Amino acid sequence: MSLRITTAAILTAWLCLAASCSSAPVFTTFPDKTGKQASFSLDMSDSTAVYALDLIGRFPKGRTQSRVALRIDITSPSGLKAGEEISLPAEYHSVKNAVCKQGDGRMETAATPTHYDISWRYRDNIRPSEYGIWTLTVSVPDKDDNILGTGVRLHKIQ
Repeated sequence: MSLRITTAAILTAWLCLAASCSSAPVFTTFPDKTGKQASFSLDMSDSTAVYALDLIGRFPKGRTQSRVALRIDITSPSGLKAGEEISLPAEYHSVKNAVCKQGDGRMETAATPTHYDISWRYRDNIRPSEYGIWTLTVSVPDKDDNILGTGVRLHKIQ
């Protein structure tokens, strides 16, 4: 098994263990610097559940930008659409320091020798207006060459 595959497996396992009662994170690595977009299916069919949703970003070590801009689009099971643009902290040392000081679980980090992942709590206490499979699309609207991939993790919190 190559070092890259081993490192990816360890990082994924860490993210899976980082939160209880959550699904495994789903992650997409961008194939190149164009078309930085990924879509994810979110199963929110349990009418008794309350959910939380985390976004995950992967960055190369040495990233200089302090924030990352993302476009979030969501489609309900019946086809209703909504979207927004957000900006999240993305410089490893400042996020790591915030995680150590606050420790509230809203941000998490993991690192390898070549890159690091940040997980941000995007939404808490989600009670979907429709139950079923939702589609979430994450896009990088600017020309940020320093984001290598993105992912999501859906938690049942109740």
